[in-house]
Amino acid sequence: MKWTHDIVVVGGGPAGCAFTLALRQWNPELRILVLERSDYQAPRVGETLPPQCRVLLERLGVWDDFLEEEHLPAYGALSSWGTEAATAQEFMTTVQRNGWHLDRIRFDKFMAGKVLECGAELWQNTTQANISRLPQGG
Repeated sequence: MKWTHDIVVVGGGPAGCAFTLALRQWNPELRILVLERSDYQAPRVGETLPPQCRVLLERLGVWDDFLEEEHLPAYGALSSWGTEAATAQEFMTTVQRNGWHLDRIRFDKFMAGKVLECGAELWQNTTQANISRLPQGG
């Protein structure tokens, strides 16, 4: 198989999709392939997107479309990482005022759609088995 891509992004979740959108803004000529092991149909653990993510979504050029997705507003978060003690974070005191409770399936499909809109290629239900450096580089 002959590869025709400049960059392969392994993982088509929110981080991989955001990275792809940023790469496309940096260089619109890049030929980017995103490999995603799922088809974005299986249930995913939901999460709360903090208000500060608005800046990132704006920079990626997807903010207005994200708002149209109508994720529920979140005014704070309570979390526990590696300990029984929970930590509260109030969003009402931030400039943005609220975060969002994400429907993860819908959000992940949304971001994957933006990857396709920007001209990158997305292979779903795909995993990479091996990566090796070519003797001549690359």
